[in-house]
Parts: sequence; C-alpha cells; structure tokens
Amino acid sequence: MDQELLVPRLMAGEAFLRRQWDNAASGGGYPFVIVRLEDNRSVGSIGLRLTEIDRGRGWLGYSVAASARVATRSSSCGSRTTGRWAPSGFG
Repeated sequence: MDQELLVPRLMAGEAFLRRQWDNAASGGGYPFVIVRLEDNRSVGSIGLRLTEIDRGRGWLGYSVAASARVATRSSSCGSRTTGRWAPSGFG
C-alpha cells in the first residue's frame, strides 16, 4: 500500500480505538472483538453502548468480515455472548 494512503488509515484506526477505550473508561459502552475459534483470528467487532442506561436502554452494534458472516454465524454468536454478559456486568 502506498505510504501516503497508509498513514491516514492508521491514524483513523488509532482514533477509533481511542474512542472505544474512552467509552469503556467512562462507562458509556464496551467494545469487544469477535474471534473465530477455529483459527483464533479476529473477524469483527461488537459494541455495547449504554448512553441511555438510566432509561433502561442500550444499543448493540457489530461489524463482521464478509468471509465470517454466514458460514460461521459470527455475528449471532457474538450478539448472544454479549447479551448474556450484559445483565451480569451491570447487576
């Protein structure tokens, strides 16, 4: 990849990670990585946002690589796991 294109992408990636860490540190949300068990590779991310937890609401968002969407059911497994964790994480 051309160096001129790589640096902005790395900076955008670092900014994204810092926002996720800030959300976790403030209690506003929790980021997780979806890992495929067969080869221990990251295939996506899932995040639990709690910006309206005082009203009993939260959001779950995810992004999964195309290669892991159907065959491995990564998004549904990640969603179920996060859903099971969430009540215990705030009880």
